Amino acid sequence: MNQQAKDKAVSSIYLHAPLKRALNQCKGFAELAEPGSIGTCVGPSGAGKSVLATMLGPEVYGKRDSWQSGTTPYVVVTADNPDRGYFSTKELTRSILSELDDPFRTPPWQLEAKGLERRLAEAVQIAEVSSLRNCTEPMMRAVIESIGPQKRLSLIIVDEANMLALSTRNRVPTDYLEGLRILGKKAGCKVLLFGTVELLLLGGYSAQFNRSEIRIHLNRMCCDDKAGREEFASFLVKMSEKWNVDPSVVVKNVAHMYDWTYGVPGEVEKRLKLAAIRSAGSSKAITWDDIRSSRPSREEIDRIRMEADIVQSVIDDVPLTIQQAKAIQRKRRPSMGAKRVNTGVAA
Repeated sequence: MNQQAKDKAVSSIYLHAPLKRALNQCKGFAELAEPGSIGTCVGPSGAGKSVLATMLGPEVYGKRDSWQSGTTPYVVVTADNPDRGYFSTKELTRSILSELDDPFRTPPWQLEAKGLERRLAEAVQIAEVSSLRNCTEPMMRAVIESIGPQKRLSLIIVDEANMLALSTRNRVPTDYLEGLRILGKKAGCKVLLFGTVELLLLGGYSAQFNRSEIRIHLNRMCCDDKAGREEFASFLVKMSEKWNVDPSVVVKNVAHMYDWTYGVPGEVEKRLKLAAIRSAGSSKAITWDDIRSSRPSREEIDRIRMEADIVQSVIDDVPLTIQQAKAIQRKRRPSMGAKRVNTGVAA
């Protein structure tokens, strides 16, 4: 997706209350935290973490065409780069470098046009290599540390950061977190990680990380009170319009939609999208029967609720139930079994 398409997608996002609250907290972290700070934004699958990761940079630093020439105030990378089933710090470092006009892959004439030739040439000299293919991870880190301050890099956003939990047997996941913290400090920027509950549980490996971590919760929409129910109904109307569904169809069935989705925005959109697919090719409008036929199984509903409740419990520092702890262990890789996990299981 090009930048123009991203900007258009961001402008069409409905800022429901939990998303707006998390966005404001992320903006506070980006604007106030010290270089080298690590922040985590955590929520269940479908809560909108990737949406928030995309929104944050333009909200704080403006759109790309407004940046001062030669600067890159923030970068967004994704940690979905497992190497033989494990997380690869080298691939993540390579992604960060690529977002900073990677001097090993950017043609010299493009660097010159951006007014960066001299500074990036100095960075290449630090690494003492002429191609990214031959560049080791320490070399790439040295380049980032050199050009980060020159390009006024302020924030590194890492989406899907729960992948950091996929460590090899001889590595502890907080090794990766500490590496990111040091990189941020030397490059003069903060690091904000977006992920699921596995990211929160990394705190069980390091008391130091627990003390320095800033936690932000991207919650689901809750229908525990009148304001929450109205918020969820407004979101249903917005999503109905997006998928060409008569809003009255879903508003009359708010209770069913909430039961099936537990107020998780991504699950709402998923059900309406599936209903649209089911009715594709027919001349009739999407009906409630189409939506009902797209509802999740009871097992899937239980999974959605379990994941959201686990995130809430860890955020609130409430001991997990035995059932919740078992659900987490089932999600973890066998290679992680010997590692220390602080789940705080309730009896």
